Amino acid sequence: MDRGIFDQAEFKKALPWVKANCKEGKDYNSSKTKRSRQRLDREWEISVKMAIIARDLMVGNPKLAAMGFGEESHGHNAIASVSRASGNGRITSPTAIFWKRF
Repeated sequence: MDRGIFDQAEFKKALPWVKANCKEGKDYNSSKTKRSRQRLDREWEISVKMAIIARDLMVGNPKLAAMGFGEESHGHNAIASVSRASGNGRITSPTAIFWKRF
């Protein structure tokens, strides 16, 4: 993700869709622990990028070959892509929480 190995055009299309269709729940955290709007927006961006990457891992994406990532463009025939839970078994990654909804 940090190296940009994902379809940028798909990301630019997906992020507005997510913002329009994925409702954020109420934040019950105290004022000390509430995340800023900037951080929440960044977490949404990470979640969307990870969803695109997970899809590309499963079925591939020929656009990646055009970007110079030939091996990655074929996908890996992954049946499922998951995020690891923390040591206590709780899923804390925004992407994992996003995927858990589906």
